Amino acid sequence: SLARTQWVKPGTRFLIAGAGPFAMPVAEQVLRAGATIVAMVEATRPIEWVRHAGAMWGQWPRFREAFAYRRKLVGIPVLYGRKIVRAIGERSLEAVEIAPVDREWRAGSGALERFTVDAVATAYGFLPNVEVADGCGCTLRWDDAGEAWFVAHDAHMATSVAGIYAAGEITGIAGSA
Repeated sequence: SLARTQWVKPGTRFLIAGAGPFAMPVAEQVLRAGATIVAMVEATRPIEWVRHAGAMWGQWPRFREAFAYRRKLVGIPVLYGRKIVRAIGERSLEAVEIAPVDREWRAGSGALERFTVDAVATAYGFLPNVEVADGCGCTLRWDDAGEAWFVAHDAHMATSVAGIYAAGEITGIAGSA
């Protein structure tokens, strides 16, 4: 968010880690802010995506978007089936270590890889920030599929509190498609 909205780079050498396609726009924004990305670490493996082929069918605009991002990230290594297991540094981040993971993202006994970095960006899923709406007394609803609370609203985006409307990810994560 700092890189995208304020053009602030919180570091010069990044490692980006997570699961899913959201890492690509984050990486593109970090590059535009002038930082270096030493690697992108993806917890899943491409073979695991096959089980979602039915849901991906017809998502051609998303594929075009993904390919456009990937073209901008040529030369950045993408390491599949791994996650960050350790951050190293005394007063600030100096390095991270990554490890191979199984399908449940549990670190295995494989060799650790160390990267010298001063910043890390992670995206292992979306969590809506409903604290302000909750503090205003708006009714929240639990979503079993998303495993998160969202702000309840009607078709006009009105919440349970008169005069308060909700929009964006606090009403439901639409990027899952």
